[in-house]
Amino acid sequence: MNSTTRRRAMFGGTAAAILIVVLVLAAIVGPQQQAALSGQSSTAMASTSPTPRPTVPDVVGATVADADPVLLHLGALRAFKGPDGVAYTAPDSAKVTGTVPAAGATLPAGATLVVNVDITQKDAQAKAAAAARATRYAFKCWEEGSSRSAPPTTFNDFHAIWPNPKMNSCDLTIGGQELYSAKLEDDEKQAVQQLAADGGDASSPGIAYGETLLACAVPPTVLWERERTRPQAVALAKAALRMCPDAPFASELQRIGNGIPPGRFADGTYVVGKDIQAGTYQVKGGQVHDCYWERTGAQGGTIANDYITFAPQGPVVTVYVGEGFVSERCGEWSKIG
Repeated sequence: MNSTTRRRAMFGGTAAAILIVVLVLAAIVGPQQQAALSGQSSTAMASTSPTPRPTVPDVVGATVADADPVLLHLGALRAFKGPDGVAYTAPDSAKVTGTVPAAGATLPAGATLVVNVDITQKDAQAKAAAAARATRYAFKCWEEGSSRSAPPTTFNDFHAIWPNPKMNSCDLTIGGQELYSAKLEDDEKQAVQQLAADGGDASSPGIAYGETLLACAVPPTVLWERERTRPQAVALAKAALRMCPDAPFASELQRIGNGIPPGRFADGTYVVGKDIQAGTYQVKGGQVHDCYWERTGAQGGTIANDYITFAPQGPVVTVYVGEGFVSERCGEWSKIG
């Protein structure tokens, strides 16, 4: 055998050996690669499967303030609707009556959760307005005989003052503002417009409305009437009667509204028939000391007078239309006839 033949035989044997090694390796590695590929495929399939959707929690009966943070975790838009089906920004105090989808249901991707509440937008607005109105007025009142330097009692509603008959003097702010700068709401403006139609002074609406409220808070005194023109006193009394017809002193407001002078008065100087009614008066309240009274004619002449050192039951005087009447240190006179 020559050298060429020997080389061919050797190459052929080497090639055969290499082929055998390759086949053996393929038999060993092949199943492992297939398993690895199979695992990669399973991982890829698992990574592309859809994320589970959240379920709607049960918040029925909870307030919006308590329910909303729970619903927020759903990651979905929420629409609050009243019983009338109108969506709006529900107040924190509203109660949840149900959801769509219902509690326990799966919320679809991109869906809006409808949250039904127990109050409509209109009723919620009215309730909020009433709550604001409940503290809109601040009456600071003092008892009869107390100094203005003493701490006042504060009320938010003139009805609450009525059970306290000793309260006879009050200041008022509206919406935290003094009367001259108070901003009135629509219904308050309408009341002022009616007061003006009755002949009252409405040049400062806040003051006009505030005086009407104060006329509903404490009984009007003779001094209250004398500090105002007759048309203004009449208009204010009419406005107060529209606002507080159930006031315990409604009869006095009615008298003023009808333009009738008072039948009671304290010390002072009066024109009979204008400032006070004609008739017979007596000082009420018990014993009287150092009381002086005088009836004067239209020109100032003295018709009758008296100085009373002491009167156990109080003096009695009859006055007539057109006269003047002066009272000093006598107290309060009340009409008895």
